Amino acid sequence: MNFVNAKVFKIDFEGEIGFRPEWVNLDDKVFECEVESSEIIGDSYYVSCRMETENFVIRADRKYDIGEKLKFSITKYYKYINGKLANNF
Repeated sequence: MNFVNAKVFKIDFEGEIGFRPEWVNLDDKVFECEVESSEIIGDSYYVSCRMETENFVIRADRKYDIGEKLKFSITKYYKYINGKLANNF
């Protein structure tokens, strides 16, 4: 699970959002991050990305190069306040 400041994703919420790597859609171009690393596990690639001051991991079907820009959206996330679940979508 990734935990990222909600403000990075322009979500009007004072806390963090939590999302799994597989809850990211690479077909939508809502956000953009920079690839920091890419590794294969089973039949999926797990790509470490950076957006502003936050790092997170997404699941992809191919390898991305370090420094490559990746456009994506988040299909599902949970809201957290001080490490406790606040609400979900």
